[in-house]
Amino acid sequence: MLKKKTIHFSEETHKYLDESGNAIPSVSIIIGTGKHFSHIPPDRQADIMARGSKLHQDVDYFISTGDTLGVPLLEKFAKKFTELTNDFGKVVANEKPMAAEYMGYAFAGKPDIVCEGGVIEVKSSLGSSERIYGIQLGGYGMLCEANEVIDAKATQNYAIIYKHNDDWEYRILSKEYGGVTQREAFIASLLKHYADKVLNLYNNYF
Repeated sequence: MLKKKTIHFSEETHKYLDESGNAIPSVSIIIGTGKHFSHIPPDRQADIMARGSKLHQDVDYFISTGDTLGVPLLEKFAKKFTELTNDFGKVVANEKPMAAEYMGYAFAGKPDIVCEGGVIEVKSSLGSSERIYGIQLGGYGMLCEANEVIDAKATQNYAIIYKHNDDWEYRILSKEYGGVTQREAFIASLLKHYADKVLNLYNNYF
């Protein structure tokens, strides 16, 4: 039901393509991450995205090299991340493009950090977005299982490490919310994404 899919990822366009050159929707597109921030003015959205991108680049550099570059915020990240790895174990992958199929429906993404014991997302803030980030992690966990990056059981352990003022905090997510796991919520989002696509094709004919 869940299987690995071969892809090509373009760093320039940030698009995932299958072997035939067809675009594969990302986890973020499937769950509609952008819609949850539509209330923010466009100019501020651009600023937030730029700062978030720089933050991810710095964290990726640290994860890859262990070097904080003497940057205070990155040094604080290193300290907090070390605490988190006491629960999640050592890093086995970061920013690795992956794709999978569930019931024939393809999706792709790049989990921020994959450890032996679970999947971790890096965020510039948390606010009230734990719900949507949890669904995102549910999708990334499925990608990790399909691509056999870590043990299948570990792919349902999730955490968010996020910037809080001038420091970092982390939150290990509960296994479920309202009786629904993050994975189940992502599967529902995946099926809805493709159902909406079919309905749009049909409705646009008229």
